[in-house]
Amino acid sequence: MSTSNPLANTDKAAHEIPPSQRVLLLHGPRQPYHVTHDYAVPQLHHDREILVRTAVIGLNPIDWKSPDFNFAIPELPYIAGRECAGEVVQLKTRAETSSVHGLSEASEADGLLSPEVPSAAEDAEADVVVDVTDNVASTTISSNDTAIPAVEPIIHTFLTNDASAAKRVSVVDAVEVDDKTDVPLGRSPSTSTSGRITTGDRVLAISTDYRDLRKGAYQEYVVVWDYNTVRLPPHVSCEAGATMGVAFVAAVLALGVNLGVDFSSVAGGPDLLSIVRRLPPAALAADIRDECLRGIGASDKDQDHDRARAGDWLAIWGASSTSAHMAIQLARLAGLRVAAVVDTAKHGWRLARKDGDKEDEETDKGWWQPDWVVDSHDPARAVAVLRANLGSRLRFGFDTRGRDTATWLLRALAGGDPAAASNKKATASTSNSASGRTTPRSSPPSPPATPRGDNGVVASISDMADTDDLPVEQAPAPKSHLVGLTGLPKGTPPPHAVFHSVPIKLFHEVPAVGEALSSWLERLLASKKLVPPVVAGVEDGLERVNAGLDRLRAGEISGGRLVVRLEGRT
Repeated sequence: MSTSNPLANTDKAAHEIPPSQRVLLLHGPRQPYHVTHDYAVPQLHHDREILVRTAVIGLNPIDWKSPDFNFAIPELPYIAGRECAGEVVQLKTRAETSSVHGLSEASEADGLLSPEVPSAAEDAEADVVVDVTDNVASTTISSNDTAIPAVEPIIHTFLTNDASAAKRVSVVDAVEVDDKTDVPLGRSPSTSTSGRITTGDRVLAISTDYRDLRKGAYQEYVVVWDYNTVRLPPHVSCEAGATMGVAFVAAVLALGVNLGVDFSSVAGGPDLLSIVRRLPPAALAADIRDECLRGIGASDKDQDHDRARAGDWLAIWGASSTSAHMAIQLARLAGLRVAAVVDTAKHGWRLARKDGDKEDEETDKGWWQPDWVVDSHDPARAVAVLRANLGSRLRFGFDTRGRDTATWLLRALAGGDPAAASNKKATASTSNSASGRTTPRSSPPSPPATPRGDNGVVASISDMADTDDLPVEQAPAPKSHLVGLTGLPKGTPPPHAVFHSVPIKLFHEVPAVGEALSSWLERLLASKKLVPPVVAGVEDGLERVNAGLDRLRAGEISGGRLVVRLEGRT
């Protein structure tokens, strides 16, 4: 018996796609975006690509910082925008993919996952199969009589750019499967290869792949991978949907990959560290390879010793950001305890509200609130408060602001306060009241008398009655870990700490990761386990994007996301 798809739009009226559209183009650094008419609607080039008719655009700080400071602009003119919500109007599927149990050679050869991959690589041999089936949901999650079908793995193939050779890597994605026929549900010309997305669905499109202009959100029609697409449940508006995509991806990757949090106990979430550690190095871009494979707990033994788990403390500096909003909830759902460092004059009321203060009681279960709120107005005092109350228990930090605040947060982590270290040195000597001299505490004491047996012979270890005081080799203390979303402290990390940068491109370059995150976000939203960020403001019309970005520049928007609605599409 087939399981219905509760997130699919049952109104499948065909949408006529025009040949041209309006877009916002950036023609140079430190210039505003210009509305351009009669710009060609982007075409679908690869399997698993879909076309979304934009309804609401979410504005991110990178959208104004990029032109102002001339970075992350791969070409000019440029189409920016990292996320939008809208309707699926077209998708490119692979007709040969009709069964869960493998793909034809012809369909595998077409399985490009990035337009940047050279087509000559199609002849490369498939040499690695990665099994990540442990990290996809295996049960049906139900909320308000809305069931999210169980998923089973389907193998897809993608090509990766590698300096030495183009290699094909097979990975496992999650797709909904009919429990009798083993055929992906709804598989048809109007259903994506993953089986999750269909035409007419109301979706969030997350475009972390900023080098592909077809995927920029500042246009009326946007191309996105189906594994970077999230269906929105009925209770989540397009305005709310457009606030959360990039923030969710950044938060999950920071917690799951950088800090090693396992989300498998939370609505069938992924164990991302296990997924990426089972990928071959060639499947990972060179600039994120070390972080993914050797970041936290480089060996299996170190992983168990090092990664964050339920009961551990996490400090988030800059807790008013949308990424922090997501990280707080996800960390709490996974059992971590959270200390939020924030400007309490502006945001303390929102983060510290008691249960029952929130208007929507159905979503007010307390997981969206941190355990502690610490005022960031005086950074030195904030560090002192964290160290005095948490001390060595605080090993994990996530900074969303920049280098300066990341440096303060480093001091708060276990072993990270220079002042505390100097105080320890100052008290490392003890006074000898008889002689008036001081003996350094680090000097070893006189050894005790050697134990001897009844016959006066030196006793062996086995002859000793009590061996409790014998030195025991202990594992080294686990290190502290600091994730910087927008910057890290200068220089190399101190011996007690490890610095981490969020490997955002995992989301669009590795389908197993993208599908795991997108399908999990669907389940979290459908079950109301995740509260979207606040819609902090709304602008109407594509031409109002510049006005919205000016509001971000001026610091008017804080504690939520500003969105832009396109006329007649919401």
